[in-house]
Amino acid sequence: GAVNVVSVKPSGEAGVDFNFLGGSYGTTNFKAVVDVPEMAGFSTKLAYLTKNHDAYVDNAFNNYDSTDLQDESKQAILADILWEPFDNFSADFIVDYSRVREAPWAVFLTETTGGYVGGGVVIDSFNDWIDSYEEGEGAKNEADAQGYTLTLDWSLGDLGFVHGAGEQHVVIGHVEM
Repeated sequence: GAVNVVSVKPSGEAGVDFNFLGGSYGTTNFKAVVDVPEMAGFSTKLAYLTKNHDAYVDNAFNNYDSTDLQDESKQAILADILWEPFDNFSADFIVDYSRVREAPWAVFLTETTGGYVGGGVVIDSFNDWIDSYEEGEGAKNEADAQGYTLTLDWSLGDLGFVHGAGEQHVVIGHVEM
């Protein structure tokens, strides 16, 4: 089986949609979507999203200069350009970028054979785990993703053809995938 997630294509009509949410612990969520009017067969949609939340728990290591637990910072941007030169043909080009920086809830160590488990990672010693938190690097999630897709849609009477191609580049921490 497959799952196909399809975003709403540019409408070709001028439009703006803004959403903002603010709350405790520095919570701010903002979303903006701008549809640009169609010109010469091209329609464009731009979208931006940011989500931020300060930690519930302060990390006391390193004079409170370490990553706080449950700290969250996420951003995403998308540009979609749709070209419809004829009634039976369209080319849809989408470029997107996402960035995530967060620290999970407080992590508790569990002793196992051969080491400790903390934050889903087996470590050699309790001191290694403490050192990672003192340096502000403990149990931190960092990810960057960028990609593009091009979808061509052509129909001739009852016959149709759809072709899609794309590429995605993901970096989690310092590891490229």
